[in-house]
Amino acid sequence: DGEYPVFGANGILNDTTYSNILDSRINNIVVENLLDHSGGWNRDISGDPMFNSYAIATAMGVTPPADPVTVIRYMLANEMLDFTPATDYNYSNFGYCILGRVIE
Repeated sequence: DGEYPVFGANGILNDTTYSNILDSRINNIVVENLLDHSGGWNRDISGDPMFNSYAIATAMGVTPPADPVTVIRYMLANEMLDFTPATDYNYSNFGYCILGRVIE
C-alpha cells in the first residue's frame, strides 16, 4: 500500500527540515505518487531540479553542488507543483529523490 503521506504533520518526512512549503498540495503527496511519477512535477514545464544543483546551492547559500536534502528544501519552499498529485503522470527524477529520503 503506497497511501502513506510524505510531507505534513502525518508524513514520513514530517520534521522541520521539510516544513517550509509554498504549495499546500505538497501535503497530499503519498508514497505511491512518488513511485508512479504522479507527485505533481512536470520537468517539461518547470525543468528538472536534479540537474540544477549548482544554482539551487547558490540560492540556498550552501557550497555547490546542493545535496538532495537541499534540493528538496528549495523546491518545497520556492516552487509550485505543475499539477495536483495523482491527476497526471510525468517522469520525475525529483520525485525519486524524495523517495530516496523516505527510504533513508
